[in-house]
Amino acid sequence: MQGHSSVSSDDWVKVSSNYWEFLLQSFCSASSSTISLSNRAKAIQQQDQEHDREWQEDFPVLPPSLLLGLTPAKQTTVKGFVYLVNSLIKSTGDPNNDIVEIGMGKGYISRILASSFYNYKILGIDVNGEKLRSNLRIHRLINSDKHTDLTIEAPTNLPRQQISNNLMAVNALLDDRPSQLNNVIMSNLPFFSLGKPVGTMVQICIVGMNLCGDLSYKVVENMCSSVENVSYSIKAASLVPCCAHLLTTFPISKNLKRQFQDKPFTLSQRLVALDLCYYIQEHLPNVKPFLKEFCAKSANGGNNVMVQAILL
Repeated sequence: MQGHSSVSSDDWVKVSSNYWEFLLQSFCSASSSTISLSNRAKAIQQQDQEHDREWQEDFPVLPPSLLLGLTPAKQTTVKGFVYLVNSLIKSTGDPNNDIVEIGMGKGYISRILASSFYNYKILGIDVNGEKLRSNLRIHRLINSDKHTDLTIEAPTNLPRQQISNNLMAVNALLDDRPSQLNNVIMSNLPFFSLGKPVGTMVQICIVGMNLCGDLSYKVVENMCSSVENVSYSIKAASLVPCCAHLLTTFPISKNLKRQFQDKPFTLSQRLVALDLCYYIQEHLPNVKPFLKEFCAKSANGGNNVMVQAILL
């Protein structure tokens, strides 16, 4: 297995200088690695500022129907997230990847990615059945002239609903079992395989914005244990953790466990994202995950850093 990334191993963590200052203070002591990180952070921040201006100008103009129910701040957040997810998938060299969205909720992100602008096939997972029903009503209202009812036969005990020919919602809970995500994907492989040549390997990108508390850790742990599967492959991931105050375990990476052993620190969304990066790299050594800011910090309650990785 080989991992690929658009950034070098020297600058795979891309965050703002303010966060680096906090992080360096948390690490407590000046050292050669501290100096290296500090210098690198300044250069990376300058690159990111230039890059941010470029991709914000490149946002597609979406019809108002796809933004139904989104405040202006939420529109900025969702557009930035969708843009970077699409860019990540393109960078894998295979634009035909399918998507599994964790925490689908009312489906704002999935509807855009499944629309004619992107045309991805998406399986959305959420524990809240009422939100999924609301998602179904809104999607059919927006796409009433395009909706196609399809029946997918697959052995599963998970409540699910085919919303359109390229959007499926599943009411499921990702628990502590490392095989749970794999089970959900396996039970819905016929949906992904529909329309593909027989024998085509299903390739998936795992995405999730505002994964609350321990959910981001559960997703990454499930993902790392399911990358190499004979029936499908997880090609990439784009995840945004949130609600750090609800975490029951921190950190999960060996790297931060060593760094913070018996040392005080301030828990933040960015620190959780960094922990996820280290965890992915520890379990998939050939992969170089990286962090990206996808919106202004004020637009998403301070949760503006996503973890991205190309896994295969």
